[in-house]
Amino acid sequence: MKPLVVIGAARSGTNLLRELVCQAPGFATWPCDEINLLWRHGNARHPDDELAPTLATPAVARYMRRRFSDIARRSHAAIVVEKTCANSLRVGFVDRILPDARYLFILRDGRDAAASAMHRFKSALDPAYTLKKLRYLPLPDLPLYAAQFAHNRITRVLRRDRRLWEALDAFPGLRILRQDPWECTAAFITSIASNIPRITGNLNDMAREYGSPIRLGSAEDHTFPRPDHLDDELGLRRLKLGFRAGYLVQAARLARSGILEEIACQSYEDAKETLMVIPGVAEKVADCVLLFAYGRLNAFPVDTWIRKVMIQLFFKGRRVPDRAIRAFASERWGDLAGVAQQYLYHWSRRSGLFSARASASRPEPVRR
Repeated sequence: MKPLVVIGAARSGTNLLRELVCQAPGFATWPCDEINLLWRHGNARHPDDELAPTLATPAVARYMRRRFSDIARRSHAAIVVEKTCANSLRVGFVDRILPDARYLFILRDGRDAAASAMHRFKSALDPAYTLKKLRYLPLPDLPLYAAQFAHNRITRVLRRDRRLWEALDAFPGLRILRQDPWECTAAFITSIASNIPRITGNLNDMAREYGSPIRLGSAEDHTFPRPDHLDDELGLRRLKLGFRAGYLVQAARLARSGILEEIACQSYEDAKETLMVIPGVAEKVADCVLLFAYGRLNAFPVDTWIRKVMIQLFFKGRRVPDRAIRAFASERWGDLAGVAQQYLYHWSRRSGLFSARASASRPEPVRR
């Protein structure tokens, strides 16, 4: 088997050239337009397609050579033609994997392909096209690409809102956590009227006092205590949890009754109402738990930072009630309101938007 690799930019005619070559006897190729997912196997977490030759490890090389041999065997072909546009960014990498390959290079004025590239970039998702490419997705990489695909679709929808562009660009790797419901609920109860260093200390103290020891190699720590281990209000107060100690004990009692399991199959409104039965859980905490523990991406927690950024960006500096902010977010971003919230939250904290100088002009009071 001899590999023949077509190198060219996207929309430059690489597909046409490959198909023409494969009309000749003894030539074969993959039944999809490119196999970038195969080329990235072993480097799936690399941030881009520009793979250095040093990333072509012996294991990666063996894997790709087997894939070429598979096509040759099934097609009874002497030459396997491959065309993946991203290979134009990593010719050295490809050459390290296929040292006996021959190459066809397409040189084309980029301006001639610009209109076609923009059309393709803006086109809707083609399920049939996507499924053809997924046939050659290495199974070990499936969870990673599934998460990336979902993230890309979500950010593409949010990018329709121009006011989110700066936040989306600032945090391209942002993801929503999926925490254990009990641990998430207890952590947010602990956060009431507190700050991050104190919250961190409180959670670590509870784990050491009431959790189970765990070991990973030489590292030792403790799990977060389960609800049946948190019934000692005096002990929690000794850990400097203050009034939150009583809330945690009552929350643990309700968790033992199965309240958190009930929420999983309830609607957003019912789940929020159920959570707010737990002492210490008001609307913001309920929305946080729904977003981070139950994957309800329509939940929109409103805290100090979100209140500031929403008022400045969307309410022209006018103070409005939190319920108006939640209603606005729900109407504007729908089922992805919680994702938009996370981008706005991190961007507002780290962009300097509310520095002393930027916050010099105060919002107008609400006229009731």
